[in-house]
Order: sequence, then structure tokens, then C-alpha cells
Amino acid sequence: VRFTPRKPSEAPSSATRLAPLAQTTDKIIAIGASTGGTEAIKKVLLRLPANTPGVLIVQHMPPKFTTAFAERLNQQCAMEVKEAQDGDSVTTGRALLAPGNYHMLLKRSGARYFVQVKNGPPVHHQCPSVDVLFNSAAQSGGANVIGVSMMEGDEAMLRRISDMCRTVSPRPKIVILNFPHNPTTHTIEVGFFEEIVKLAKLHGFYVIHDFAYGLTTFDGYKAPSFLQVPGAKDVGVESLTLSKAYNMAGWRMGFMAGNPDMIHLLAAIKGYYDYGIFQAIQIASVIALRHCEEDMLAQAKIYEQRRDVLCEGLTRAGWQVEKPRATMFVWAKIPEPYSEMGSIEFAMQCLQKAEVAVSPGRGFGEDGEGYLRIAIVENEERLRQAVRQLRRAFPVET
Repeated sequence: VRFTPRKPSEAPSSATRLAPLAQTTDKIIAIGASTGGTEAIKKVLLRLPANTPGVLIVQHMPPKFTTAFAERLNQQCAMEVKEAQDGDSVTTGRALLAPGNYHMLLKRSGARYFVQVKNGPPVHHQCPSVDVLFNSAAQSGGANVIGVSMMEGDEAMLRRISDMCRTVSPRPKIVILNFPHNPTTHTIEVGFFEEIVKLAKLHGFYVIHDFAYGLTTFDGYKAPSFLQVPGAKDVGVESLTLSKAYNMAGWRMGFMAGNPDMIHLLAAIKGYYDYGIFQAIQIASVIALRHCEEDMLAQAKIYEQRRDVLCEGLTRAGWQVEKPRATMFVWAKIPEPYSEMGSIEFAMQCLQKAEVAVSPGRGFGEDGEGYLRIAIVENEERLRQAVRQLRRAFPVET
């Protein structure tokens, strides 16, 4: 993302105007990362040579942690890495990390760039704030600044949707969501959908939410429905399949509810290429929806127990795995000694060396690289056996 200079009409008054940006061509890299972004920042900085343009980093971390993180990176990287202090110059070969509980802004005096470190209220619940850095970089550096967002989480996704609606032409017409998510198993709270409805009404797009895994949840978590949000039916629809929670995979039975106009358009499309489903399957689906909620909950409990077996086994084997709150999958990061071979090759090695079938993250898109999706569709003993074979074929130092 390259920042765009202000339009002339938006420029500061002559009393406060900085020297024209054309007088300096010094480049600056501004990086913003949320909680969990430390590994990504480390990987980036380790690959940068000593003559890299100045780098400014905001990582959501508490005080003291930023100090230790900067010191550790300084020992490992070709660039100088330090925790920023007020007035530090931004120069080639130097990376400045915003200190915890302080905002960091890019400033400019003539052709010299420097940072301002100051107290301030949290922005989007964060201090330091990525938005504060990026806004100051756009103002002080203009097109000389390259912004790199490594933000994660729901807030970052909402911001990207909002930014896209404001900057992309033609504007997006439909936003397609899927929570609980396949393949990452990511889950959200109802507040996320509330913000989506606000954005949809503000920018004029429609929403399609795939709720396929919404009824297979663990640890007391209850996945929110998009349609439970006031105003959701004005802007979108939600689909639910009986394949997952009701164990009817392959029967192709499901339904969509929500905005009447969108439902009408779907019915028109299906009327051209679709046929009615075999009546016995329709009757079985009615029985499932009316009378099988206890069976659905019991099945979710079985998946939860399998999840525990697989996640705990992989963790003991040295893998980085988070227990999902929903779906019938585990999204596992490939262990560091083997990550360089890529998820497709590693998945093939799992099959050949460990005789365990997994889905490579790359198969779900570029952002899935480095991960595997492992289905918990086998019984607990088979999952323990799979962990033993993976551990034997791919040992990890713990």
C-alpha cells in the first residue's frame, strides 16, 4: 500500500506547511502489526539488508516487551533495531519500534525525518496505534512512505472492508463471509456482524454469510447468526447446510434466509438449472430440524473430544496449534524445521512418510501457505495413532 499525498485543497496552511516532498526522495517503510505479529516482523527484518530505507514499526505489545523485542531483533538483524525515543532520526539502516503505551508518529523538518513519541488515548483500543503511525506517515511522508499492514483479527478485517469500499472503483457489491471459518476455524462474536451491517448500509453492499459450521461448536461457545443482528435482513442473507451438524453430507440439503429480494434472485437462478430434491431426503431433513437437536449437540461433543486429543497430541509433539472453538477441523502451523518445503510438499511427505492424509493450506489460497487443515473425522484412537506417526516421521525439538 503506497500512501497518496494530500490534494492541494487539503494541504496545511502556509504557516505550518512542510518543505515540498519533491525536495527529498528518502523512502520510509511503515509496518503495522497486531498481537501475534512478532514472528512476521522478525521474518521480514531478518531478510532486510543493512542499507534498507528507514523502517517504523508499530506492534501491539505492552511496555517492557517492546524493549526486549527490539533488543533481541537488534542482535539478529543486519539493520539497527531499537525502541523508539522521542526525536529519533529515521535513517537508512535503522528500524524504530514504537514503545508500549506510547503512540509513534512520523514527523519531518526540511529533508530530515524523525519520530515523535507521545502519550495519548488508545485508538481502536490500541496504544501504540497503527492508525496513528500510518496517518502521520501519509501526512509527513506522502508517496515516499510504503505502508505494510500485518494486522490480524476482526478489527483489521473490518478496516480493510471499509478501506476497500472507500478506495476501490467500482465499489464492491457483495461481501461473502463464513464464520466459523473453513479452513482457519476462526470464530467471531456478534459485535463483528453489527459492524458489518453498519458498513453495508454506509457503503451500499450486500452480505452473504455461510453458516455451515455454526452449529458445531465447543467449550460453551455459541456462534452468532448474522441474521440475529437488527437490520441484517435489510442488507443480506445467511445459508445453512444440514451436511455438517446433522451429519447429512452428500445429500446437498440446506436453506437460505434473509433479504427477500436476494432470496427471490436465488430462486430465479435455481429455477433455470435446478431440480427438486428426492422427497425422502426432504422429509428426513424436516425430522432432523424438528427433533434431532440433542443428537446434534451430542455429535458436537464427540468432535470436541477428538479436537482435544489431536491438539494436545500435536502440542506435545512440538507443533503450534490452537484449539478451535468450532468446526470439524484443526488449523495447524507446519513445524519450523519443515515449513520451508511449503504446505503442498509437506502434505505429500505426511502421506508418504507418516501415512497421514492432511489438506495443505496452500490449497485454500496463498494466505494458507505454512499451515495444514487436519480433519477430526476419525475416532480418538485413530487420531492418537496419526499423531504418533507424524511425530516419528517429523521430529521437532521441544
